[in-house]
Amino acid sequence: MNRYFNAIFPRFNVPGPMKAFSPLFYQAILSCGFCFTATAQISPVAFNEKGDTVSGVVFHKDSDQRKLDTWRVRPLKNGCYLNGVSTLDLVLISKHILGLEPLGSPYKMIAADAALPATSGISTFDIVELRKLILGIYNNEDTDLSNDWPNGNAPSWRFVDKSYIFPDPSNPFAPSFPEFKTVTAPDLLVDFVAIKTGDVNNSAIVSCLEANDECHAFERPVGEVAWYEPQRNALKSGEYYTLPVYAGGDKSLIAWQTALRFDPDLLELIGPSIGDLPDLSVDNFNLAQAGEGIIRALWFAQPGEEDAALQPGQVLFYLTFRTKQEIAATTSLLKTDDKLMSNLGWTNEGSVFHVKMPALEAVEYRGEVVTPVAVRCRPNPGSGEITFDIIDLPQAKRAQLNVLDAFGRRVWSRDLSKESGPLQIVVPEAASWPAGVYHWELRHDRARTRGTFIRQ
Repeated sequence: MNRYFNAIFPRFNVPGPMKAFSPLFYQAILSCGFCFTATAQISPVAFNEKGDTVSGVVFHKDSDQRKLDTWRVRPLKNGCYLNGVSTLDLVLISKHILGLEPLGSPYKMIAADAALPATSGISTFDIVELRKLILGIYNNEDTDLSNDWPNGNAPSWRFVDKSYIFPDPSNPFAPSFPEFKTVTAPDLLVDFVAIKTGDVNNSAIVSCLEANDECHAFERPVGEVAWYEPQRNALKSGEYYTLPVYAGGDKSLIAWQTALRFDPDLLELIGPSIGDLPDLSVDNFNLAQAGEGIIRALWFAQPGEEDAALQPGQVLFYLTFRTKQEIAATTSLLKTDDKLMSNLGWTNEGSVFHVKMPALEAVEYRGEVVTPVAVRCRPNPGSGEITFDIIDLPQAKRAQLNVLDAFGRRVWSRDLSKESGPLQIVVPEAASWPAGVYHWELRHDRARTRGTFIRQ
């Protein structure tokens, strides 16, 4: 016996107690030497954990070959992978993994399970994968045929039969939860709980129907904070310049995400490097479109170490550029772009703030003003050994000259506690270091002088 099914989505109101639903009608055409038609009215609905109806869900129905009045209904909603997913979700998942603040519901735990294979449980690998998604390293648009988000083979949304009771709510992955519902006439009302992958604070836009700007995670901010670039002199063509990006405002941020633009006709990005924040590495950046003038970055304080939050006046990170043209001292080099990524920062209380970057001439707080230092590193840039010229080093109880790579790993050090006066220090080891951006710092008792050099 062959069965053929047509799904009809009516656009009219249904009278009586079914009025609140948009029924899904299935017409089963049975072929068995003669034909007859049996019509079943199934009314599936999907809600998120807060009870909001989720739009754009497609409900697939399979019949039971042995029972004409029994169907298996399976919801599906794909695309908009970034919907509801932000750096705050990474903070909450990290706290859950460390046992500091459990997510509190099996649905949030399922949302945190973002890495393939799905339903394998929650781990730091889920954080790694979601971080790549937020940074745009993985595609999130369902219209992109080259989508390389590993979980793209699984639905962006997952669904659980609302009537299902988890045997162990603290571990919804064992046994496997049902992502379908079997219904038998006349009881054809079906409710599902919809779970957006990666969204553990229920910020996803439930009315999102397709991949567009309205579907990107953008929680309603309670205020604004700002990034700033410092005052500087005019830049000559071919010059190397290391730009510190400062935090302004009066808020301490335990997490932030930002998308920055610079003019690729004026600047070539050599690379980012660590500022005042711990645990910042190259994995916190997406530089794949740096040639187009686009930089994406995010960071969050490790759970339990909120004292390491970004404070006003601190440096998020440094960006080293080579100039392609002369640039006036009043020209802003960076600006935020919310179309690339929602520029957001979060406090320890969970409040979210919109991040902006004022034009240079409008800046009121500028962080440090760049001033000459008493140490010179030459040649800069260079490809062999380097030499430090210290103009005048006063006698100190403790003095040390360090060289760090772009993300803060010390690659060379010299104790200068017994030295004073003008010094010339040659570092032949630099000839074997990999090309890139390096920082040097002279610690002199409680004072510190810093600089940057480029190894070609």
